Amino acid sequence: DVAQAINNFAFVLVNEGNDDEAEKCFRQSLAIRKKVLGDTHPEVALALANLAGLILKKGNLDEAEQLSQESLRLYRATVNPDNLRLSSSLVFLGRIANTKGNASRAEKYLTEALAIRKKVLPPGHYGILGTEAELGRAFTLQKRFIEAERLLTQAHEKLQTTMGRKHQATKTALN
Repeated sequence: DVAQAINNFAFVLVNEGNDDEAEKCFRQSLAIRKKVLGDTHPEVALALANLAGLILKKGNLDEAEQLSQESLRLYRATVNPDNLRLSSSLVFLGRIANTKGNASRAEKYLTEALAIRKKVLPPGHYGILGTEAELGRAFTLQKRFIEAERLLTQAHEKLQTTMGRKHQATKTALN
């Protein structure tokens, strides 16, 4: 599959720090998937989510949000409500909302994502812990410090145990 090969190459470029070229590849992969599969296929939602992740990394919150909203809309229309990819789009939107200072919206997205992840992932999984940490940030922004401390401490301690102190996920949970 050409679109998948281009998508995989985009991730290599991201890992090498070549975000501009990676973005071109993600956009090309998205265009191919839309042309071959149609605008409403779950693989189009995945391509949108991949592009949104890079755009978020590059700091363009508005475009990342728009791409993530479209990805979420497609996932809701095409996959099981307990799908992990759907939960990833919810987490992206929660992260964006937190960054924009809209913690109540972030809480909504992250609570739904966390419920999905707790259904399908084993306890202590990085996907659950990272989502709990992001939800803890939303609580902090809302000045709900007791709830935030509980979630952030729990996530950080479990990440330290499972991923190690120096892992980026552990450091992110601590911040």
